[in-house]
Amino acid sequence: MAKALLYNHFASKDDLVVVYLERRSEQMHDSLYGGLADAPKDARVRLGMIFDDIRAMAGAAAFRGCPFINAAAEFPLTDHPVRAAVTRHRQRFAALIAEQLTCGGIEPERALVESVAIGLRRLHGRCTGGFPAGRRASR
Repeated sequence: MAKALLYNHFASKDDLVVVYLERRSEQMHDSLYGGLADAPKDARVRLGMIFDDIRAMAGAAAFRGCPFINAAAEFPLTDHPVRAAVTRHRQRFAALIAEQLTCGGIEPERALVESVAIGLRRLHGRCTGGFPAGRRASR
C-alpha cells in the first residue's frame, strides 16, 4: 500500500498507529472473552485459559512481538496519543483480569490485578512458542 493512500485516510503516522492499536486491542479482547464464554466459574482456570490464549497468540508464525509493548517503546512520552491508546488497552486488560478474579470469588485487589497483568504482558511480549509440548505457560 502506498504512503499517499494511507495519508488520504490518516492525518499522520501517529493517527494510523492509534487506529491500529485500538483494532488490535478489540481483536485481542474479543478473542480472550470468546474463549471464556463457557469456562467454569473458577478464577484459576479462567486465568490459565487467558495465559494459554496469549501464549498461542505469541506463538503464531506471524507474531512479531506485542504491539502494545512495541508502541510504548517507540513512543515514550506518556502524553502522546499512541501511549494513551496503549494505556487504554492495559486498563481494559486489567479490567478483564479483575472480572475473572471476581467471577471466581476472589477480591480483585489492585496489586494482584497488576501482578497478573504484568505477567501476562511479559508472556505476550517474550513468548515465542518455545515451551515443550504439553507444558502450559501458566503453570
